[in-house]
Amino acid sequence: MRPSELISFSLYLLMSIMMGPSPLSASGWETASRYMDLSAFTFDAPDLVEDREYLGLDDDESFTLSQIPGKLILIACLNLYCHSCDRQVAAIINLHDLIQKDPDLSQDIKIIGICAGNNRIETAVYRVKFLIPFPLFPDP
Repeated sequence: MRPSELISFSLYLLMSIMMGPSPLSASGWETASRYMDLSAFTFDAPDLVEDREYLGLDDDESFTLSQIPGKLILIACLNLYCHSCDRQVAAIINLHDLIQKDPDLSQDIKIIGICAGNNRIETAVYRVKFLIPFPLFPDP
């Protein structure tokens, strides 16, 4: 499979999973929107200059997802102590590398990782352990 086909297939699969049936509507709960709006969620700015450059951010202390230029932001939820995450992170890194090789896709698609349940030190350990090439953010 060519890299462009792999990227297309990966994105199609990801979107299919994300757009599946909502368990809330099946249980009788009605929501204003099927999806959570994360565009105004505030993150602390990355410490590394290369992470800020990758995301197209200024030197501000914090940012929102809506400040990242691009058409699609993929958010990988990871955890230092999650064995399932350990198995999945190689595929996420591979997808990131394929995107970065394409000049158009690298401008349109960005990947960030949120280390759920991990503090700054655990997040830094995770990044070094798996050689994560995209920005990671702690979420203790």
